[in-house]
Amino acid sequence: MTAVLLLSLLAACAGRQPATTEVQATTVVEREVTTVVEKEVEVTRVVEKEVEVTRVVEVEAPPKEPVEKVVVVAETIEPETFDPIMSSGLDWHAQVWSTVLETLAWTDPSGNVHPRLAESWEVSDDGLTYTFTLRPDVKFHNGEPLQADDVVYSFERGQTQGIPMVQQRYQNIVGVEAPDDQTVVVTLAQPDNFFLNTIGDPTGIGFSILNREYGAENRNAIAPVGTGPFRFVSYSPNNELVLEVNREYWNPEDLPDWDRLIIRWFQEDASQVAALNAGEVDVIQPVSIATSQSLTDQPGIGKASFPALSFFISISRIGKTEPPEIPLAISKALDREALAQIAFLGEAEPGSTVHPYVEYALPIEELPNYQRDVEGCKELLAKAGYANGIDVEFLYPTRNPFEDVIFETIQASLAECGINITLAPVEQAVWLDRFLKADYDLSATDQSWYSNPIRYVLPRVGWQAPVEEVVPELPPLLEEFSAASPAERPEVFQKIQRLVAETGYPFIGTVWVNRSVFWRTDRVENVDTSTRVTNNRRDFYLSIHPVG
Repeated sequence: MTAVLLLSLLAACAGRQPATTEVQATTVVEREVTTVVEKEVEVTRVVEKEVEVTRVVEVEAPPKEPVEKVVVVAETIEPETFDPIMSSGLDWHAQVWSTVLETLAWTDPSGNVHPRLAESWEVSDDGLTYTFTLRPDVKFHNGEPLQADDVVYSFERGQTQGIPMVQQRYQNIVGVEAPDDQTVVVTLAQPDNFFLNTIGDPTGIGFSILNREYGAENRNAIAPVGTGPFRFVSYSPNNELVLEVNREYWNPEDLPDWDRLIIRWFQEDASQVAALNAGEVDVIQPVSIATSQSLTDQPGIGKASFPALSFFISISRIGKTEPPEIPLAISKALDREALAQIAFLGEAEPGSTVHPYVEYALPIEELPNYQRDVEGCKELLAKAGYANGIDVEFLYPTRNPFEDVIFETIQASLAECGINITLAPVEQAVWLDRFLKADYDLSATDQSWYSNPIRYVLPRVGWQAPVEEVVPELPPLLEEFSAASPAERPEVFQKIQRLVAETGYPFIGTVWVNRSVFWRTDRVENVDTSTRVTNNRRDFYLSIHPVG
């Protein structure tokens, strides 16, 4: 019996398997025992019961690999350099300058300045000295701490090595010092109440802060290192730029809930649309209004628009356009509503030379000579000695966004009051040479948002007859505006607006043209374009909210 029991136990042990739940295993062994007792055979059935309890063994499943959230955005133009002092292409270079790099301050669409790498600043009573206190515990992407010497290095480099446009922005700076690691002192030659707007340009041009040691080897042009919410990962020319979210950023509240940003370049709108439909990109920014209209109201496509650019009409005020009545006649004759509807297919709004987002600017309804008045135009022409009409040439460049239909529409509306325009489209180099010499009757420039509002009303040297000869009242007002406190600026600026509208100098406003952003609603919930108008790619990219 013992042997049989032992064999039974061995058999049971040999057949055991790991279990994941607790069970009671019962093995039943039956045997017959025969006993001979005085010729009687007694058969007894013995049933033996074995009970086996197996412990639960819990095995954890292997952890799942985290899924990286990626946002892919289409852009039209590829940066020429990542160095913030070596190009004037604010729009497309902001793809890196405003994302990887940062400035001491930044300007919002209304022209208000906010702290960024500088947590605060003080201005001396004479307006010549700005003392900046840097944020503590800010690190560059290479792990080096941000220090005042980095700011001094970046400013001095821009002042001495930047392209002319950048060096021009430094002209009023006569000294930059670092009395300690967290303090920067900037000294100006002349008071400038818009100095903070200049260094706080949201594109990052000229005043982005670089690490002095890394920058000394000039590596920022190809692989920038900054303090921004995105880190540079890789760059494939003519293909894509890869950035990753900087999880060690000094202000984690600004960071998105996704991990990586891929920027891909498509020069043609059709390529952007094809990539969106194929799921190769999540967000596109077509240039053509026709493309934008074809995507509007399409199922599965989201849209947001913003006023992106305008065309300012310049009048040389030399020769036949010298009489002061000529620009006023042109402004009265211009059919801005027709321009918005015909040339821009309704994707534009009549406006002055000031961007619609400048909160304290006067609307065109409150500006003289911005309401269409054909009869008033004729009266002004007669007063200028052109009762039978005037023949003028309209010079403009043959480049994007100067499309013929814009100037054909202007030509038609001005002809109604006797201003007969001959259109003169020429190559950019020819146009620029003539324009800078004021060798034209009428011309136009494409303008966008400015961090310093004075640029909407500021005469440019050489573009037309000197301001002192044409509107001598304007320079004192410009000086008053530059010296005005934030509380005083609205009143002074509105005086300047009225004077510009009353004289048509230096520019005449036309319309502000919208640009639209589109996204796949199955991939992206929403995009905020309110900062896109300033070419602030940083906040535009950070505003993208993927589905889920």
